[in-house]
This record gives sequence, C-alpha cells and structure tokens, in this order.
Amino acid sequence: MRWLIVLPPMAGRGGLEQVLLTWATQRPADATLHWARPAATTAAAAAFYARLPGRHWRRRVGRVPGWDDVAALGQIIDRVRPAAVIVAVGSVAYPVLLTRLALLRTGVPLVAWWHGKPTRHMADVANALYATLPDVHWVCGAEVAADFLSVPPHPSPIWRIPNPVTWPDALQPIRPGRRPTVAYVGRWDADQKGLDYLLAHYAARRRQVRLLLVGGFTTQSDPLQARVVAWLRRARQQGPVHLYDRWAADPWAVVAAVGADYLVVPHDDEGEPLVVLEALTRGLPVLARRGASQWIRRPGQNGYPFETPADLDRLLDRVATRRLPRPVITVPWDQHRPDRVWARQRASLIAWEASR
Repeated sequence: MRWLIVLPPMAGRGGLEQVLLTWATQRPADATLHWARPAATTAAAAAFYARLPGRHWRRRVGRVPGWDDVAALGQIIDRVRPAAVIVAVGSVAYPVLLTRLALLRTGVPLVAWWHGKPTRHMADVANALYATLPDVHWVCGAEVAADFLSVPPHPSPIWRIPNPVTWPDALQPIRPGRRPTVAYVGRWDADQKGLDYLLAHYAARRRQVRLLLVGGFTTQSDPLQARVVAWLRRARQQGPVHLYDRWAADPWAVVAAVGADYLVVPHDDEGEPLVVLEALTRGLPVLARRGASQWIRRPGQNGYPFETPADLDRLLDRVATRRLPRPVITVPWDQHRPDRVWARQRASLIAWEASR
C-alpha cells in the first residue's frame, strides 16, 4: 500500500504536526509513505520533516500557486505511482485544487484530510468549490463533519477519522495548584487559535484567576505578533498572567509543575484539538468555546462550553472561587488508537473503490 501525502507549508510545531507524526510512525507494516512537501522555511519545520518516515519529494510552492506547481506535483505522482493521494488540509482547500489538476487522467483517488473547519473560509466561493473536488473526505471529528454539512453542496463521502494518539505508560497528572488557574497551551498566533480573543476578554476587568500561557509564536507575521503582545500588556494590568515559551520542551510538564484547574480553548475554528485530548488524559478538564470540541458539548462532561464573553466571565469567576463543580472525564480512548485509525482510513478507500 503506497500513499502519497501532500503537505502544505508547515510551522513544524502544533497539533497537525503531532497528528501526522503519530500516524506515520505507527503505520502498518505494509504501508509505504511518500511525502510531497515544500522546502522548510524555519529550523522547526526542518526538524519536523526530518522525523517523518518515508521518501520525501520536494514540491514547488510558488509565491502565487499556478500551473508550474501543478506540473511539478504531477511529476512526483508519476514517479511514485501511489494507490491514493492524501492532502493534509487545515481550513484552506487550495492545495486540493492543485492536486486534483495534477491527478487528471490518473484514476488515483484524492483524499482531503481535514483538521479544521472549511466554513472558516467558505466566504471565498473558490474555497467552497475546492472542497467538492476530493473523492473522499477524512474529517477529524464530529464538529468538522457538522461544519461540512452546514454548507451545500455537501461533499461526500465523509468519513470521521479520529486523531491518532499514543499515550505514554505513565502520564503526569495535572492537579489544581494553590492559586486558581486556567491554562492555555499552544500557538500564540492571533490568526487561528483565538489567543487574542481570550486576552481581550481577560483584560476587560480585574481578574482573580491566574492565566497560564504555555507555547510560543509560530507566525512570521510581525503585525499578528504585535496584536497578541498588545493584548498581553493589557491583560497583565487586570490580573496575573504567566508566560512560558516552551515549544522545545514538554508543555504539560510546565502545567503540571505550576498546577491548573482547567485548560481553556478560546477559538471555535478547531476541528478536534489534540490539546483537548492531551489535557483530558492528564485529568485536566476543559473550558472550550462551543463547537471547539466534540468532547465538551454538555456542562460537566469533560468540562464546560461557552459561547459569549459573558459566559466566559461567569466561568472564570467560578474558577477563581473554585465554585465550579469538577467535571467527569469520559472519552472513548480506543477509537484514537493508530491501528483503529488506519483501519478506518483503509475502509474508506475500499468503499470508494466499490462505489465506482
């Protein structure tokens, strides 16, 4: 079984990178992986690519993607002769169009593996069209599947593919510290993760709950970084905000050492954030914007959802006084085993072949 995975430009750090690493390193014995990837633009991206097992092919990505990019990808496909081509997609589907054009007249199935909600960019009519081009869609959770079905034309078939996760034998549990604390773990970029949303509402008035930020910037955009830094200054005027730039180490070790009551997920563009599963396995419940995670749909089950700044205010106030009942953590871990994920992906391609 030979698959070619087409990668967009990668930051080298983040949930999608971790998902791909776990998936690739836990592949079945008969699976051969090839990667069509752009050149690394940072040391973190180069280190990430170096850890991906399989044959790597340098894919051309022009400043404005065009026919040269399609032709270069077509040459890679001709040389690899894959049984399927998989495009790893966040929310922007433009790489799907390039790959579909490169696959013309080959008969090879095109799979889009979605890790974010496509409607984030559906206002762009072209992006909505690109989302209809794959033969099979893999979506990382119920929230992404629902997002697809909310905007016609509904692409099909859609297969829910849980994020593959392997758990260490011994995980360090995260318990509340002396001071009530909510933790944010991940990228500090303002373009997707919603840290600016969190900081803006934290800075709206005086706070007693500590905000712990563990992660770092991956964006190269000075304006995006400046926006987050400005909100950080305002937030620190209203309450205790602690920063740990710890991309190179285990961020959860920091959270465990400091102590935290909840993880906060402030953006609803997430598909099935890996950070949520990582928190829940360590016994840390979650405050998530509604739609950010399929595991935080009902109050008290794995955490609490919120929709508005007023909802977030109430939750932060109750965390500060520790009047928020501790949620029950229940997640069907078995479905995230890499062997289960691979079996479901194979089943999707078998079903596609049978339907032709």
